Amino acid sequence: MRSLLDTNAYSALTQGNEAAAAIVRNGDELLLSVVVIGALQYGF
Repeated sequence: MRSLLDTNAYSALTQGNEAAAAIVRNGDELLLSVVVIGALQYGF
């Protein structure tokens, strides 16, 4: 299963949200859009 994380999902993951962590653990592929990568680089 492919999972595309937006900034809200990424934030939930980093805050220990178990539902977000389960999606990442059970997925075959984890994708981030260029918008999310840009937000992370510039201090999201």
